[in-house]
Amino acid sequence: MLRLKSIKIYSVLLLLMAVTLTVNAKDQSGFDLAPGAVLASSSGILYASHPDKGIDAISIVSGEVVWHSDAAARPVLIRDGQLLAMANANKKGEINMISFESNSGIILSRKIYEVPNSVMANTSEGLEHKFKISANFETNPLGDIQWNHSYKLAQGTAPIEDLNKTIEDQKTYGQIIFSQSKTESGQSLLDSSSSKILEQKPVAKPIAIEGQFLPQKDGRQFTSVSKNSVLVSQVNDILLIWERYKWEIYDMKNKSLGSFLHRNSYRPFEVVGDTVLFVTSPVTNWADEKVISYPFMVNAFSLSEGKQKWSKEIKAVSYTHLRAHETGRN
Repeated sequence: MLRLKSIKIYSVLLLLMAVTLTVNAKDQSGFDLAPGAVLASSSGILYASHPDKGIDAISIVSGEVVWHSDAAARPVLIRDGQLLAMANANKKGEINMISFESNSGIILSRKIYEVPNSVMANTSEGLEHKFKISANFETNPLGDIQWNHSYKLAQGTAPIEDLNKTIEDQKTYGQIIFSQSKTESGQSLLDSSSSKILEQKPVAKPIAIEGQFLPQKDGRQFTSVSKNSVLVSQVNDILLIWERYKWEIYDMKNKSLGSFLHRNSYRPFEVVGDTVLFVTSPVTNWADEKVISYPFMVNAFSLSEGKQKWSKEIKAVSYTHLRAHETGRN
């Protein structure tokens, strides 16, 4: 009896958590699919770091580039019809931000935020300097920006006497804060923003939750980034070597939206109309007696047709993505 009560309480907590996150998600204008890939579902555009230079605004329906800009290199936050993006810093101790009109790519304003002089705010992580920046909706439903920087000297093989020593990474945390109210039309979000150094990293909610959201469904279940859809992931019955998993997508009311096959059992995803969007890391496959390499890219699948609509290479801004290959179960 006690075990049964515990299960019921756990199920209720999961349901309440999903409802709460869904309510909060409706206040958001954009979602991170991956570092450097921000989705604005209401306008049907994905903003991503171009593999070579700048930012692409990509149509979710067609995969075509709506606009491109070399002024910045990493999209961060969508809010009030604006895209806030980061450009590489010219020197240590500053963060360069640019605000764009999200639909046209017109630059509204630029702003440099002063930070500790040890911070190197590059748009891509390096071996030693790691600068991570992302949208934060915990303290402001409309969205703020949080960041952290760490530096660790890259060395060769450590001497034997140093192998057992604990080395702590020195980290700096900060936040770029915006108004709690919507910005007036034509005004840049950067105009009234400010920066703040924090003692520790702000709490950020996970981009997906694994659980049993839909009863009597076999397979692992994950919510979408917005918490409005559920992925039921199962091993493919046909057992293809490459597309090992079947993705079945449902809404939160247990209505089937469609399905397709993929090599990954799960990736952070979002449903926009008939399209499922997610980002995959670099991977290599052997097919037709030759090696095929896939880069870091965004993928769009049609739920009604059950097949891929388009894919596009984007820049891997995380150092681990630059050098790591994923396995099928990622």
